[in-house]
Amino acid sequence: MVNIIMELNQVQRELIIRGYDAHCSEIERLIETRLNTDMIELYEVLLSGRKADIKRYCNNNEIDLLDIDEATKQSIGLNLIEIEIKTLLSEKGRYDAELKELGIRTKRITNGIEQCPWFSMFNSPVSLQWWTKNTEKILSNCDINHKYYDWVDSKIEHIKDVWTEIEPQQALPDITKYWQVYNFEVPERVQEYLVKGCGN
Repeated sequence: MVNIIMELNQVQRELIIRGYDAHCSEIERLIETRLNTDMIELYEVLLSGRKADIKRYCNNNEIDLLDIDEATKQSIGLNLIEIEIKTLLSEKGRYDAELKELGIRTKRITNGIEQCPWFSMFNSPVSLQWWTKNTEKILSNCDINHKYYDWVDSKIEHIKDVWTEIEPQQALPDITKYWQVYNFEVPERVQEYLVKGCGN
């Protein structure tokens, strides 16, 4: 009888983990959609599948649904997806607290910027503290008089300056700044310079 109860508990545990993983995957999908989808296209998708949500949003914000320009469509699409992300994150916070009590590991959700070329050069840090530590460690081993040193340092400082608006753990990063940083290229010669700084 004890074995049956333990197996049932294991089944319940697996179901909880699967449900939690599905919830986290949906948040990640919405974060990615917000960053990569044209908001007018998103508005049109919402209009075809969730017209009631758009009507409610327009009523609450005194927007005439019959007289909407492109900028308003963009704003509605963006606001609705952000509301959904915030709602799911709030639910995740409650789940995280309960899962920790059960001894189940929770998941950290990022916006993916840690995979961009500049972050990857410094081991993809997900906090400003890690970014600072990793960049300082590598730069301290680089030749300060090298022609790339100041250029690399300025890129690192720029990322620090916009960190709060793009940081990996920010579910709703500033879209424009996110893509500016994400698309910063690391030229091959700069990569070689930094790899030497890593001691490789």
